[in-house]
Amino acid sequence: MLTTILEKDDIESIWVEIIFDHQKPILLGNIYRPPNSNAKWITKFESMLTNVDIEDKEKIILGDFNIDLASRKIPAKWSHLKNIFNLSQIVSVPTRVTQTSSTLVDHIYSNKPDNIHFFSVPKYSISDHYPVCISHKRGLKSKKKIHEYITFRSTKHFNENDFINNISQCSFDSVLEIEDPEEASLSFLNIFTELLNHHAPLIKKRVSVSVINLIRFYKIFFACVMTIKWL
Repeated sequence: MLTTILEKDDIESIWVEIIFDHQKPILLGNIYRPPNSNAKWITKFESMLTNVDIEDKEKIILGDFNIDLASRKIPAKWSHLKNIFNLSQIVSVPTRVTQTSSTLVDHIYSNKPDNIHFFSVPKYSISDHYPVCISHKRGLKSKKKIHEYITFRSTKHFNENDFINNISQCSFDSVLEIEDPEEASLSFLNIFTELLNHHAPLIKKRVSVSVINLIRFYKIFFACVMTIKWL
């Protein structure tokens, strides 16, 4: 659930409240600090954290802060903020790497670091920053059912030559006689699907939930890869 109460006009931020059943919610804040920001930005950020701290909830704050934690020139007030609000910084490897520099400017802060299962900084990105990722121990409770069903086409006995031969013998005259494009496409699909069902029938199979999750993850990963290729 998006919450704007914690946001300030002079700080680029988005705050989201993650709701769980029968558990306390988590406040997730995404912050951006411009590289040319002065000391006043930290003061304004402190004001924001004060409002956030009033909420008696687990907090995760992440984003591009443009403060290199791998450098010795960390503002003293920044370290002070982390201490007074009981925040632990999770990321420990560079997040922006160029041919001439390596910096840790993308941070993840948590007031309950024990709930962070692990963090990851994958070495790929469409920008000059690597993504920063975490796995939370709480997560979402999975359903009790152990198995689910998937439907797929069986190509075990599929013969390409027979399929091509059969489809070449099909008559699509009835499709060509239909003037409405939508009706014509549906008529074509009905003929094609009937033939396909004969050569590659639909099969329903019971599989474990872990297999379902793996299939879903693969689909999401493949979609992300294709999106990056087109950018």
